[in-house]
Amino acid sequence: MLRRLCALLATLSLIGGCDEPAPTDSDPSESQSSAAHSEDSSAESAIRFSAADVSPATEVTPDNGERAGHRAILETLGSGVALADFDGDAWPDLLFGLGGSLTSDKQIIGGGLRYLRNNRGDGFAEQSATSGVDLPLLYNHGLFATDYDQDGFLDVLVTGYGRLLLYHNLGDGSFVECSESSGLIDPLWSTAAAWGDINGDGADDVYVTNYVDWSFENHPACEGYGGRPDVCSPANFNAQPDFVFLSDGAGGFSRADDIATVPDAGKGLAVLAGDTDLDGDVDFYVANDTTPNLLFLNDGQGQLREVGISSGTAFGTRATADGSMGLELADLTLNGRPDLWVTNYEHQNFALYRNDARGAFQHVSDRVGISAVGTVFVGFGTVAEDFDLDGDEDLMVANGHVMQESRNSPLRQEPLLFLNDNGKRFSNVAETAGEYFRSVHRGRGVVSGDFDGDAKVDLVVTHCNDPAAILRNTSDTSGRLLSIRPVGITGTRVPVGASARLIRDDQQQLRCLKSGASFLSSTDPTLKFAVPDKQEFDATLEIIWSSGVEASYPVQQEGNYVIVEGRPPVRIPR
Repeated sequence: MLRRLCALLATLSLIGGCDEPAPTDSDPSESQSSAAHSEDSSAESAIRFSAADVSPATEVTPDNGERAGHRAILETLGSGVALADFDGDAWPDLLFGLGGSLTSDKQIIGGGLRYLRNNRGDGFAEQSATSGVDLPLLYNHGLFATDYDQDGFLDVLVTGYGRLLLYHNLGDGSFVECSESSGLIDPLWSTAAAWGDINGDGADDVYVTNYVDWSFENHPACEGYGGRPDVCSPANFNAQPDFVFLSDGAGGFSRADDIATVPDAGKGLAVLAGDTDLDGDVDFYVANDTTPNLLFLNDGQGQLREVGISSGTAFGTRATADGSMGLELADLTLNGRPDLWVTNYEHQNFALYRNDARGAFQHVSDRVGISAVGTVFVGFGTVAEDFDLDGDEDLMVANGHVMQESRNSPLRQEPLLFLNDNGKRFSNVAETAGEYFRSVHRGRGVVSGDFDGDAKVDLVVTHCNDPAAILRNTSDTSGRLLSIRPVGITGTRVPVGASARLIRDDQQQLRCLKSGASFLSSTDPTLKFAVPDKQEFDATLEIIWSSGVEASYPVQQEGNYVIVEGRPPVRIPR
């Protein structure tokens, strides 16, 4: 019996991830629409999105270089987007990665960035050339914002093939690149990053994930469905180690390989930083592609202990490593603790790991209805937000295949929009959420925030070789939005790891400030709550800052607030 069990586990370990699934007896024509495979007939809700007006000057179409025909795994990841208030006017701006290109003679060319400044809710204006971010320095993937030098302006770390870029925000609408002078040196293929004060010294450190050892010198020929040339699976390459960089508090960084206890190198695609166990420090969760996911708990003394297997967050439902891409941290099951949410490859369920406290998580996708959508989707960027302002956070997922030709799932896929029913059940309501959600895409990065000032949470989605989508939330909801931007004083200025509870009567809403998450993207560092649709309400906002300081504030009005640690909230009118 033991031998049979070991043989079964060995067989299962060969299934999944970004490997092309084994052929089945199904008709290939059935895979032309991923919706046809979904076991969940999309329910209806009040959530609606419509495409925002985008001028030709502000249309953004990242390039992944696939036109050269190399079928390189480098082409599969795409590029992300950062939504953040870069110019300090209280309106979130957009910074897109443009990817890069591959030439016929096997050269890798950088693609630069695009900076779109928010016109105070009235669309966006092109500012790339004057901002200094448009130089093609890197075949880029991810953009991760924070105020690493604590000067009041959000800076951006850019990941990509062969190096990092660190854009220091000068505060006048321009940036200067300073990765080498700051010590952020990573010669590997970096994909994602997450900021957070690991050692409690009040300065932002950063965890950088690296993927595999692909290069044009290590570029095997692989076949896809029907024996035609296609992208190779990550199984054809070796994993690369992740790096942790500690800040010196003066704008410099040094690599600290002894900070995290890592069992083996993983094939990292995403990482988030946040307080997963609510003990007042910053933890990290890493999504790996076909290798076990990693959960690092901070011991409060600056050491990260890896507990992925013992916590129940390393594997999927089959006790094997999934092909994981997108991440979120949110109290989705409404038990007062932050859960972990992971998007995965086809033939694998998306994973909702319910936080059962004391470092234990449970995979509950089946019991809450997540698995009803089937396993045909290849999920990437994802966000948890209360789109209908009813008090619980819903989930959006961008999907799209990495294989040019796949037998069981199409290249372009519909996005998913899971309506949260009081933490007990999730239903896919994409079919009724607007034209974008009824269309197929090659989705990658996703960010969320109120970019038009109408007190509803909007979306921005990037795609491979297609224009990005800027989606306005037009939902007919009865709730109102309370948005909090916490500003740290004793800890980091962007207090990653802080958590807040809005307490009203016998109801509580927990929100966690995190870094990284989604896929190759970073969202505006605000905490968003739903409040009832009436003139007045009495609530208490309790914040645990990343420095460990606790504070309580009375709240009686919706709107946008800035809360500086140690000071009362200030309402910012729009």
